[in-house]
Amino acid sequence: MRCSTKGFPMLAVLKISSCSDLEDWAIEEGAFANLSYLNIHRCSKLKMIPEGLHRVTTLQKLVLVQQPPEFFQRIQKNGLDWFKIQHVPILVKIA
Repeated sequence: MRCSTKGFPMLAVLKISSCSDLEDWAIEEGAFANLSYLNIHRCSKLKMIPEGLHRVTTLQKLVLVQQPPEFFQRIQKNGLDWFKIQHVPILVKIA
């Protein structure tokens, strides 16, 4: 899935749940200009935080629920995806 530049300019809340076919997700610069809350729930094939999420500077809360173990490993401090989420004030992880 790719979210293009200037895509979803007014979207503030996004919940992606049980998308069993979602494997890759990229967020281009300028997409989700007002996103403040993101919930990723039970997307079993998604192995990493979306590329470009570090550009969504409006994000205030990220909730990750029942993701694969390698997904959670990548978001640990100093993990491969840590730089993508370190700007988010509230991070909730539920295994």
